[in-house]
Amino acid sequence: MTELCLHNFRNYRERVFYFGPGLHVITGPNGAGKTNLLEAIAYLSTGRSFRFHQDRDLVTVGHAAFRLRARLKEGNQGWEMEIIYHQGRKNLTINGNRHRVMDLLGLFPTVTFGPDDLYLVKGPPVIRRRFLDRELCQIDRSYCHHLMAYRRTLLQRNLLLKRIKKGEAGADQLEPWDHQLVAFGRPLVEKRQEVLDKLRVMADEFFRELAGGSSSLGLDYRPSVGPSEDWLKKLAEKRGKEIGAGASLLGPHRDDFTLAIGERSGRQYASQGEQRTLVLALKLAETAYFAEVLGFRPALLLDDVFSELDARRRRALIRVVAGEGQAFITTTQAEDIPPELGEKALVFSCGAEKGDAL
Repeated sequence: MTELCLHNFRNYRERVFYFGPGLHVITGPNGAGKTNLLEAIAYLSTGRSFRFHQDRDLVTVGHAAFRLRARLKEGNQGWEMEIIYHQGRKNLTINGNRHRVMDLLGLFPTVTFGPDDLYLVKGPPVIRRRFLDRELCQIDRSYCHHLMAYRRTLLQRNLLLKRIKKGEAGADQLEPWDHQLVAFGRPLVEKRQEVLDKLRVMADEFFRELAGGSSSLGLDYRPSVGPSEDWLKKLAEKRGKEIGAGASLLGPHRDDFTLAIGERSGRQYASQGEQRTLVLALKLAETAYFAEVLGFRPALLLDDVFSELDARRRRALIRVVAGEGQAFITTTQAEDIPPELGEKALVFSCGAEKGDAL
C-alpha cells in the first residue's frame, strides 16, 4: 500500500497517509486513533473489521457514511480501490470499476496481532472460528464461496428445524438440506484440517524460538464432524436432538481448535505471558504460511506489540518484521521500538491534524 485516505472513519474526519516499503511506526497517546488506523488498513483485505465490529460502528459519530481509498502496488502491478459504506450498503470500486466486496480477497492480505488476540486462547470457540474463516478467506476464494453457501444453508435448515419443532413441517423435509449442509460443510472442514496441520508445525518452531526453551506448542483441531466421517449418518443420529433444540448441532459452525504448551491446555494453565507467546507464534506461522501460498508476505499489523515483550521475544519478532513486505506497528512510546528497527522505519503521528509521514 502506498497511499490511504480515510474519510469519516472512526475518529478520522479526513486524513491521508503515504506509505513506503518496510516498517511503519504509528505513534500517539491512547485514544489518538492508532488501532483505528490499523483497522482501516485491514478493512481493505476483507471488507470487514478485524475487531469484529459492525460497519455502522466504524462511521464517525454524527455522520452517515465512511470512505476508504487506497493505492496498492505489488511488483509491477498497481491498482486503486475505494470502499464506501453508507447506511448498510457497501460499494467497492477497483481502478474505477464496480466490484463485489469478495473481489478484495487476495489483493492486499494482512495478518494482525493485538491485545484482543489473547482470546484466541482463552475465549469461546466462536473467536477461533472467526479467526480461521477470516484468514482462509483471504487466500482461498473457494473456501469463502463454500463458507457463504454453508451459512445460507445453515440459516434455512435452522428455520426449518424450528418449524418442525412447532409442528408446522415434517422431519422428512430436512433431507435436501442435510445434503447441502454436507456438500458445503465438508470442504470447510477439510481445508481447516489441512491448514491447521501446517500451522501446527510452523507455530511450534516460532514458539520454541520465542519461549527459548524445550516446550512445544500444541494445536489440536476439534471438528464436530471429521472430514472422513459419515456426515449424513451423524445427522440422522442427531435428528431428535436437533428438532428439540430447533438448531443444527453438527457442522463447521460447531468446530473448535485448542492451543497448548506441551500437554498443558493454554486456556486453563498458561499464564497471560505464555498465552501471548502462543498467539504470537500462531500469527507468525500464519504470516509464513501466507507467504508460502501467495508468493509474497502479507502486511503485518502489530498493535503495541513490543511494549510487553522481553528481549528474547523481541529478537524473534524482529526477524520477521525486518523481512520483505510492509509492517505497521503502533506504540505510545517510540522508544519501545528496538533501535535496529526504528532507524529504518517511517514514523507517523496519530495526534497530528494532517496526514503524511513525519
